[in-house]
Amino acid sequence: SFALPLYAVYSWRYNLASALRDCAAIYSRIISGQSVTDDEHLKLLNRLNAAMLQLRSLMPSVSKEVRISMTELDAIQRHLRMCISTLEILGNTRPDPRDEQGMARLQLALKTQHRQIRVQLIAMARALQTGAAQRLERASPVPAEQPSPDTPVHSALDGYRMLTAQLAANIDEMHARLAKSVKAWNI
Repeated sequence: SFALPLYAVYSWRYNLASALRDCAAIYSRIISGQSVTDDEHLKLLNRLNAAMLQLRSLMPSVSKEVRISMTELDAIQRHLRMCISTLEILGNTRPDPRDEQGMARLQLALKTQHRQIRVQLIAMARALQTGAAQRLERASPVPAEQPSPDTPVHSALDGYRMLTAQLAANIDEMHARLAKSVKAWNI
């Protein structure tokens, strides 16, 4: 970063954008019933873990170059870590993909949330990579899930719903932090 001014900022932005895209890909795999133990899924998780290490090492230079506090950068990256952790838990708590009825109920019950989470992850990634800050303004918050009238009060999907709500809230907070600091990192 010392030799090439603003190199760290661009590396940080592109690595974070790539990580958000990988989160969206993992999330799509989970909700579509694809394997969470195959090589493709594990490759995505390994790439996310490597990105987290790179992002951590860039923080001091990014903070210095664009005058965003280390605390703020750490908060953004904490949201990414929480997103990754929640995705791993969601992958292991979803209904068995061989249970076609269970997966269909899951996909139907959380259809709106699934779409909005994916849209918001991709919008943040595009804003970081292209500098199109209006993407952060356009991304809508994830709506709260409304249980359908035929859903039992305590269904097998309650835990999954709660984790999805936690993921949505975490993504909303990350989105808000990126939007608040856009003038600093969008150079």
